[in-house]
Amino acid sequence: MKKIALLLAIVSIGISCRREGPPGPPGPRGPGANFTILNATVMPSDWQPFGNPGEPDFQYVAVFNAPEITQSVFNSSLVVGYIIDNNIAFILPNTINYGDYITEYSMIHTVGSIEFIAKDSDLFTEAPEFPIDFRVYIISSSARIDGMENWDMEELEEYLEKMEAE
Repeated sequence: MKKIALLLAIVSIGISCRREGPPGPPGPRGPGANFTILNATVMPSDWQPFGNPGEPDFQYVAVFNAPEITQSVFNSSLVVGYIIDNNIAFILPNTINYGDYITEYSMIHTVGSIEFIAKDSDLFTEAPEFPIDFRVYIISSSARIDGMENWDMEELEEYLEKMEAE
C-alpha cells in the first residue's frame, strides 16, 4: 500500500510540473484602454506671462508635460479639457466672472504637452493667485463619437463608465 501511495505521489508531482503550453489568443482590451484622464493643478507660481500687459494678446500660460499625447494621439484622438471651479466642471474654453473682471480659461495641446491659458478681460490683472484644478480627457479615435467634444464632464464620465463596463 505504501508503494502505491508513493508511486501515485511521484506520478502526480511529475504531471503537475509540466512545462506550460503555448500562449492563448489575446484577450479583450482592458478597462481604460480607449481613454486617459489627466488631472492637473496649476499653482500660482506655474503661470507665466505671455505678451505685454495692456495689449490684446496678453495672457498667462501654464505648461505641463503630457507624454500621453503622442503624435498618433495628436493626429486622431479627441482631447477635451475642463476647469473645476467651486466643485463644478466647466468645459474649456470658458469664462468665469470674478466680480471686477472676467477670466477666460482655455487649453491647447501639442505632442507631449498641455498648456492652460488664463486671459483677463482688463488685460492687466495679475496671474491667478490660487490653485486651479483642470481635468483633461484623451479619447482614442475608436471610442470617439460625433458631438462628444461639446459634452459636459458628467456626460463624458457616464459614457466612459459604460464603455469600461462592456
